[in-house]
Amino acid sequence: MKTNNKLLSIIFLFFLALSCNQKDPRKEIKLEIYLNDFFKQNKNWNQNDVIREEVNNKFRKEIEIEIKKGILDDFPLELVEVNEYEKGKYAALFASHYPKDEELKYDNILNDTSFDLICLIKKEDVKTLQQNKFYTVKGEFKKFLKGDYEYYIKGSVYTPLVRISENYGNEVSIGIILIDNIKAKETSKL
Repeated sequence: MKTNNKLLSIIFLFFLALSCNQKDPRKEIKLEIYLNDFFKQNKNWNQNDVIREEVNNKFRKEIEIEIKKGILDDFPLELVEVNEYEKGKYAALFASHYPKDEELKYDNILNDTSFDLICLIKKEDVKTLQQNKFYTVKGEFKKFLKGDYEYYIKGSVYTPLVRISENYGNEVSIGIILIDNIKAKETSKL
């Protein structure tokens, strides 16, 4: 009888320890929800050149509105560069395109979504931000940049255009976004 109780206790403790080690499921972030809904509403976006252009124009208009409302606020970004672009004025480049966590399923839209945030930062931020760390960034949308991004940073960017395209699936480029008045909070990668 004592052996059965010990065996049952060991089995119970094993399953208890196993359940404690399991991670909570990842919560979807705002951009992920928006993009999944956008593609559900525009299933035939790539049907032909005319429809593709119409949907891309719609996307460009909508994503700017969504950025202003904070759709990127919970997206973990990697700090790539901090630069003094004018005497006493600083900019930081945060990138969305990095190897994502293995927990993120291969077919998740975020694996094929990229954008660069160029953030105007204060001297105090220069002292606290660390390159190659991950942050969520909140701030005020200023505009989309193109070639003028070189004014703010020395390095290169990954996503110069705002567009939807298709390679092996739906690829989303949100472009180079200039942000001011930021609040950056350290986090883990996606």
